[in-house]
Amino acid sequence: MRKSIQRGNERTWMQYVNDIIACDLPSAVLLNHFLRDAVREGTVAIPHEIIDLQHYKVVRKARKVAGFLQGRPQPFMFVINKN
Repeated sequence: MRKSIQRGNERTWMQYVNDIIACDLPSAVLLNHFLRDAVREGTVAIPHEIIDLQHYKVVRKARKVAGFLQGRPQPFMFVINKN
């Protein structure tokens, strides 16, 4: 499903699947591949950690954070940035 945002004489931005916002389809495909590869390699997981409110834990290991990002969303678990 795509949503478009129109503002004056600016370009039209569309929201594609996986919450990717881009001007055109090739840009959206490029961003989608980049994000998928970044999550797969674990580079996104390094500056993030997971707060688990159900078990009162903070997960800081990059491998476990990457596994969480690739899996299904779970209740009461939140991804935060360390910075």
